[in-house]
Amino acid sequence: MPADNQFRKEMESLGVTPLGESSKTAPEKERPIPNNKNSVEADRQVLVESMSTNPAHAKHAAESGEELKKSGLATRDFTRLKQGKYYRENELYLRGYTVENAVQKLKLFIHESTRSGHRCVKIIHGKGMNSPDGISHIKLECQHHLALNRYVLGYCRALPNDGGTGAKYVLLKKWKS
Repeated sequence: MPADNQFRKEMESLGVTPLGESSKTAPEKERPIPNNKNSVEADRQVLVESMSTNPAHAKHAAESGEELKKSGLATRDFTRLKQGKYYRENELYLRGYTVENAVQKLKLFIHESTRSGHRCVKIIHGKGMNSPDGISHIKLECQHHLALNRYVLGYCRALPNDGGTGAKYVLLKKWKS
């Protein structure tokens, strides 16, 4: 006797009956009301979070790619970077470019800035507000390429008066020939 039939017989002997076809459908779940991302309350909340020094917010920012500290960067230097205490010697404006063009400009900019001996630079990638899905794809690609670049020691979101979540401060290594 095949194992499947034996299982069925044992289940029937215990009084278990197979489920039949049901005409019932699962009840529709109530969908949540979407947040209006342009609302005054949402803007206020973003502002409060961006000014917060709460460690949980800092951890979230790090996990989401908002900041990166590589092993060669001292904690005090990274703290100074986040406080905007480094003089930004160069700046790159990427808003309005395609992602591919922005990545090429970013790579060239980091190379030239490092070669010129710049220690700290600012990259303005935008917040993605004009993007159809509201996501800054340039920002995501910037974070990815900055994390992979061997001359980048670390980066963080710029201070609100310098672009906030639409810009990054980047700390660079010294150029080695």
